[in-house]
Amino acid sequence: MNPQQSGPLFLCYCDESGDMGRRPRSKPWFFLSSCVIRATKASHVTSYIDEAKKRAWSDYGRTPPSEIDWKSLKHAQRTAILPIFTSKPYSQVVIGVWKQYLTRPSNKGLGNPLNSYLYCCRLLIERLSWFVRDNNGYARIVFSQTDRLDLPSLKEYLKKIMTEPGCKIAPVFNIEDIRVSSMKKVKLLTLADNITSSFAGAFNPDHLDNLYPQYAQPTIPHLYRYKNVGIWKYGFKLLPHDLSKQILIDKYPLMKDWL
Repeated sequence: MNPQQSGPLFLCYCDESGDMGRRPRSKPWFFLSSCVIRATKASHVTSYIDEAKKRAWSDYGRTPPSEIDWKSLKHAQRTAILPIFTSKPYSQVVIGVWKQYLTRPSNKGLGNPLNSYLYCCRLLIERLSWFVRDNNGYARIVFSQTDRLDLPSLKEYLKKIMTEPGCKIAPVFNIEDIRVSSMKKVKLLTLADNITSSFAGAFNPDHLDNLYPQYAQPTIPHLYRYKNVGIWKYGFKLLPHDLSKQILIDKYPLMKDWL
């Protein structure tokens, strides 16, 4: 399958938060997300990093960190940078896994952490490809380096599934061009980290059992929407597939306004 290489270039930066484990201390949710930026807008979006450093550090006479890693930030710093990065022109796709429900018989095959992880990558790339196809462009995909991500395995997995009948991934990227990097080398992976971690904060409780929906809320307008369908199953896809909206809203009332 030959990928489309014409039209506008879209840069897709991907990161994750949480783990696929089922240990008692594991967080209930795993998130894999991506920001999507038109290449011609990349420098404008990147400027948020310097603006955020000024707002949360330099303006108070403090030396900013070299990278804005969400997990190392204090609550006040997070709330300070949210309106800065959400003011920029980007779109996003978020895949979430409520792990306790993957053990149900209807989700056979997803109980294995490796299978679940690769499937999340599939769902993410699938939706990125739809967004880029809808905008008549082509994509370059960069993942943040993590211990869980084995790039050769991901590429082999994609090559296999993209030859199967019924595969929904649009051919708007070259599998061999997918790469892995770090925030230090690729600045816009910072945005992917901030987006993914903001959703993790809204769904995964901290050590005092607090949730922070105010982290994710400002990013909702950036979620990929298909025509008039909304974000559900497009920009915001949750596993397992048979997870009902009502179960989610009962547990997380913040989602009532999103869905």
